[in-house]
Amino acid sequence: MSIDAPDALLEAPKAGSSQNALLLAALGFFIGGIGNVAWSLYSGSLAAALMLRFLAGIFVVGSYRIIRRPSHPNLNKIGNGRVHLSISSAFDAGSVVLLAAAAQSVDTLTFTLIGLAGSGLLGLIAHRLPLAKASRTQIFVATGALSFSALAVVSGERNSAFSLIGVLFAVLSAGFGVVSYITGSFASTHYHPSTVVFRMCLWGCLWSTLLILTGADFNITPSTIAAAVFIAVLPGGLSKFMLYWSLARVSPYLVSACKATMLLSAGLGGWLLLGEKPTLLQSFFTILAITCVVFLSSPKNQTKV
Repeated sequence: MSIDAPDALLEAPKAGSSQNALLLAALGFFIGGIGNVAWSLYSGSLAAALMLRFLAGIFVVGSYRIIRRPSHPNLNKIGNGRVHLSISSAFDAGSVVLLAAAAQSVDTLTFTLIGLAGSGLLGLIAHRLPLAKASRTQIFVATGALSFSALAVVSGERNSAFSLIGVLFAVLSAGFGVVSYITGSFASTHYHPSTVVFRMCLWGCLWSTLLILTGADFNITPSTIAAAVFIAVLPGGLSKFMLYWSLARVSPYLVSACKATMLLSAGLGGWLLLGEKPTLLQSFFTILAITCVVFLSSPKNQTKV
């Protein structure tokens, strides 16, 4: 990939060009999975990491917008752009903060399964809205990707961490995610992905401030800064750009199903950097989930918008 490739991917495309939308979503989630590992590689406090991550995002995305001056996408506009932009960015940022808070007191299995259940709910809701539709084959394959992802998580080693407040945070995070996906699909037909991500970072600073005001520890270390900048540039920056680009062109349920690729990047990163070796059964289900995503993202299996 050339140095100019990311800019080419993020520019507003021609109307109706949905051919590579799910492939881009799959790549975006793959990059996002690396962020899960980065959250485990810093020594400071969660509140500090979140605040620095969103501040760095404002700087990075703001700089991109000043330099590139991206245009609005040439797509059929759906809904009230400003309203959906505000809702999507606020709920996306809230989902990130709530998920990070849940991860402190709930094991990976619990909040991952809750998140996958949210994807199922997303499918039921999105199918009834004026968004890009999925074919029966796509729905079947997407359901397979989510199901195999759940089995991969269940077959892994389980952490004993658990608390009711953590489960509540995870449920709220999943609910916020459903809202952000749906409204993000509307907003992305009006605005370039950088606009949505920039607004999301602004909301993220507000959410992080509220977290600090509730008494959360605020401790910054060099590793906290490094992790926050890394997440802002790749998992929380480029990855988000790709996902919002895709949300404007295909069903948000299909985009959500592509999150199975996070299992591969997070699994490899956890194995190489954290010493978390996956089980044989977990690797098997991960391969099946990835296979479903590959089939789903194949151009010949995608519908036009």
